[in-house]
Amino acid sequence: MGLVGEGPYYLVLRPEALALWWPKVERLLPEFPRKYEVRWYPDGSRAVVAWDLEALKVWYKRVLRSP
Repeated sequence: MGLVGEGPYYLVLRPEALALWWPKVERLLPEFPRKYEVRWYPDGSRAVVAWDLEALKVWYKRVLRSP
């Protein structure tokens, strides 16, 4: 996740983490408060791309706490 400068900011899930984390991320995407997009990469990684770092941080904490 980028921490310096201006967006976009990325939350990247590597292929080995997709099975565990992507269902949580996908379930909570409708609750993301700002503009975002999801990107798929050739190596199998997926990323949530946001232009608001604070919104991404708050939303990511919600993902971490979700069952």
